[in-house]
Amino acid sequence: MNASNCTTVGEVKPIIIMYSVISVAATFFYGTSIGIIVKTKTYKQTIHRLSLYLAIGGLLRTMTIWIAVAPIDIQQPDDSPVSVRDGWSGLCSFSGYLNQYTGFLQTFTVVWIAIYIFFAVVYLKQLTQRKYELAGLATILLAPLLLTWEPFIMDSYGISQTMCWIAVPSCNDSHILYIYLLAIATIPQIVLTQFGFLMMSIAIFYILRKICLKLYEHHYRLAMKEILPLMLYPLIYSLVFFGRMIGVLTGSDPSLVGSITVALILTCSVFIPVSLLLRPGVRHSFCHASAQSEDEELTSGLLKSRT
Repeated sequence: MNASNCTTVGEVKPIIIMYSVISVAATFFYGTSIGIIVKTKTYKQTIHRLSLYLAIGGLLRTMTIWIAVAPIDIQQPDDSPVSVRDGWSGLCSFSGYLNQYTGFLQTFTVVWIAIYIFFAVVYLKQLTQRKYELAGLATILLAPLLLTWEPFIMDSYGISQTMCWIAVPSCNDSHILYIYLLAIATIPQIVLTQFGFLMMSIAIFYILRKICLKLYEHHYRLAMKEILPLMLYPLIYSLVFFGRMIGVLTGSDPSLVGSITVALILTCSVFIPVSLLLRPGVRHSFCHASAQSEDEELTSGLLKSRT
């Protein structure tokens, strides 16, 4: 049993339990979002396919967090240093890497959606061509690899207070390498999320300007009904994520960082299915699909009764 830092089990046990519960709830909401998109077959439209990618990225992120807290031994006395379960150090290192990778994956997905909405609102150009979508997917999947390899080759993934991530050194060890790796892990994500926030802010300003000057046309208003619910996601994600990263960088109390993380996970997971059902196209398709399914069940029942 190797102690990883000065934090005690009693300090992190409530946070780890909270992570586990919230991860299950978030998995349900992300799964619901994927089910709605598949059931309504709205994934054929780019704007809804982006929501599908967002839900899949969020689901992977949530499952990774659940895996990242599993190796932490919370059965020890409350005054014991936080440590990894016996024989689980390999899983902790691997889940720490996955934690970092899926964090960047989700961030790049949010930024991609922000860029798509920005062009759709400001330049009236929807990036629906296949080449743009493939380029976006390639960036989301491959770019995180460039930002997660250094702690991996330095064997610096391990227990980080409340979950497996970049390992926090013990009390007597130097923190210079940890600070360096933490900066690599957090600063690029802060820059990316704030870039997405800037894109959404400009888009919202542009929409408000059009409304005030009454420059929008009927087709523009219909398009905005589909896009507006999705616009809020990058804004919410950027603001809450920024608070979490600042807390991590400044060494804030683990319970504060944990609470912000839980708020981020739960808010984002609940928001996607709600935003989907707020869009007229998805709502109409969902009601139509449900009615069609009921008709098919009724017809099947009548046929069986006749035989």
